[in-house]
Amino acid sequence: VPNLTISNPKFSVVYKKAGAPLEQPPLLPGTYTTEIQVAEGDTYQAKTIAGPQITIQKATPSIALSHSFAQNGNVILQATLQGVENGIVPTGTVTFQVDQQEQPTKPQINYGTAVLEISKPSTGTHTIQATYEPSAGSADIYNTASAQSSLEILSSHKPLTGIRLNTQTLVLKKDATAKLTVTFQPQDASNKKVTWKSSADHIVSVSQ
Repeated sequence: VPNLTISNPKFSVVYKKAGAPLEQPPLLPGTYTTEIQVAEGDTYQAKTIAGPQITIQKATPSIALSHSFAQNGNVILQATLQGVENGIVPTGTVTFQVDQQEQPTKPQINYGTAVLEISKPSTGTHTIQATYEPSAGSADIYNTASAQSSLEILSSHKPLTGIRLNTQTLVLKKDATAKLTVTFQPQDASNKKVTWKSSADHIVSVSQ
């Protein structure tokens, strides 16, 4: 009795959108059909088998809301979109509301962030809401999203007018350290948040 060797079939998956084949697997939202194409072999015939239907849903980004105080006492609202889909940065606008009052200016999303400066509200706690509206280029990928946070305005809030370091020039030997001190103007300013950065981390680093 002769030996019979059956080889494994070779197959490929073809993705289609509205009946038209795609050059690569789909990444964007939509409904796609698939076909499994089996190539002809020594022991089997070529065949095309209908595969499952695939639906990719649009992404809904989350919004991180934050605020800070400008030197003139105004409030700077910032909305940062999180959950970027397949490396595609969302574009569009953000509508801010303060105590359900819509702000007339709708800032554009710039690298995933929208910023709006508003006049300082009255003393007390206020509700801030941000709503993301995707542009025409992002509407096929992203859904509308919104987030809410609170903003507290103290009656004693004083805007920061300037800061000063204890030294303008610093010379250090290798592996040496030094301490920098910040003086705020005025001393009782409400916003005393400082972010330290080095323009050349490979030469000198800075920590809080």
